[in-house]
Order: sequence, then C-alpha cells, then structure tokens
Amino acid sequence: PVYHPAGAIQQGKAAHEDNDFVRVSVGIVGTCEEVEKSYVRQTRQPDPSTIRPERVLRKSLDSVMQRSSAGERYDSVMDSLMAICQDLKLQQIENTFTVSVRELMATFALRERCRGKSGREEIDISTFSDAILHLGTLYNKNPQQERELEFAVYRFIFWLGIALGNFGDSQLNKSACALARHKDHLAVRHAFSIHEAVTTGDFYSYFRLVRNTPKQAQEQRHIHETMIFPHMRTIAFNAVLKSFKMLLPIPLLRRSMGFASDEEACDYLKSNGAVLVDAVPVNGCSLDVDKSKAAVAGMAATK
Repeated sequence: PVYHPAGAIQQGKAAHEDNDFVRVSVGIVGTCEEVEKSYVRQTRQPDPSTIRPERVLRKSLDSVMQRSSAGERYDSVMDSLMAICQDLKLQQIENTFTVSVRELMATFALRERCRGKSGREEIDISTFSDAILHLGTLYNKNPQQERELEFAVYRFIFWLGIALGNFGDSQLNKSACALARHKDHLAVRHAFSIHEAVTTGDFYSYFRLVRNTPKQAQEQRHIHETMIFPHMRTIAFNAVLKSFKMLLPIPLLRRSMGFASDEEACDYLKSNGAVLVDAVPVNGCSLDVDKSKAAVAGMAATK
C-alpha cells in the first residue's frame, strides 16, 4: 500500500472514530467463546453472542503474539488486533489490558514498512497515529502505566518527523508540552536534544544522538530510519559538498551520516550523484568532493 503522512493520519483519526459509530448500552458483556476472529466494521447494534468477553480476548492476544513471533504476516496480525480492540470498545473496556493491546499495535506499526508516496519505505503511519490517539485517552483513564512515558517520546519523535513535511506543528507542540513535565528523565532529555539537532540542521549531533538512544525508548529508531534520516542525510551531503574539497573516506562519512555499513553509504552517495574513487575494495572507497559537486550540479540542471 501507498501512504502519505497527512492522508494516513486522517485515516488514523477515522479509525479512531470507527467503533464510535454504534452506541452501546453500559454493561454489555460478550458471550462469544471463539479465540480467533477477524475484524468486521460494526454497522448495527452489537449482539453479545458475537462479542468476546475480556477473558477470551486475553487468550486471543496470547495467540496473536505467538503467531507474530512465528512470522505471520503483518496484515493478518493487525486484523486480529483490530478485532480485539473492537470487542473491547463495544464492551466499553478501557483498562490496563486495553492499554497493552494498543501499545502492541503501536509497536507493530513502528516495525512495519509500507511504501510511502515518495517511494521510500515508512512505518505504518495510519495505524500508529490511530494507536497513539487511543493511548492518549487510555493513559488519562489509567494513570501511571509503565510504558506511558516511552510512548510519549515516540509520539513526540513521530510528530517531529511529520513536521518536516510542513504538517503537524500543533501536535508537535502539544507533545512537547506533555513531555516537559518529565524533562529530567533521560529519554525525555534525549528526545529534546534530538529535536534541537533536527531543527537546527546539526546532522553530526543528530546521528550521534540516534546511535546513543536510551534503552527505555529504543523503538523510536524506526521513526528515525524512515521519517527523519532522509532529511538529515540530505543536509549532511550538501554540507559536505559545500565545506570540503579533498577526498573523504567513506568510513568517516558513514558514521557522520548514520549508515550501518560502508556499502550502504556508498549506495546512498552514488544514488545522489556522488563520484567515488577506489571503489574496490569498498573499505578503501572515498568521496571525490570536487567531482561530486560537478556531477550533482549536472543532475540538478537536467531536472
């Protein structure tokens, strides 16, 4: 599927409201004993015989996690999680179990890769934005959850990535205000340092910070890799071409631009018009800055 941040977020909001379509009576309790169930949008008053009670939903969640660990496709796993969320919503269950389900959905969405409008791979923006919308409400009703601050950091970094596309500044500001109460926490200080590096274009500090992400918020790397890395690497590459004239060894650029290997760095540089010398072996490869400037300028002129 193809996703665009603004459109995907609107899809997430629509999904957030989807189960509010049907008004249910307080106290409805499902009687369905089927552990496995697919998601079907509710368009009529619910029948308790088709809704699973929390006891069965806990078994269903265990099954989903086992299937995911065994390598089941993301779409199938997410379908089951959506069905669990629907049954919870119809019974107005908003407890710590519901929190854990939404946190799992958000985590899976971070780890998934979808084809974005730009052609790059992105996280599942629609599902992630839907999950964090629900989590905001659930955390208010279930305070002091173990992972609440962790997901507040993910929300902040997510909106930082969205804001790079000139969309979501207000949400970024709201997320920042929510984190400000915990400004002494390591993961929060790290997130604010990330924000400063991105907004000032300090690519060297940014990639250093990403390499040293606190263990309490490791899943944010998926947001960086898909939403922020491309922007910061463009800044880094342009800065290199502007500031240097000599040959620059790829291992130096790899670290400064956040690549996992020299090969990955070479592929990126060549795809952006860079001229590399002594390309074999790769460990001896260097960027010819002068020739790269001319090559990049030529590419720009033909566009």
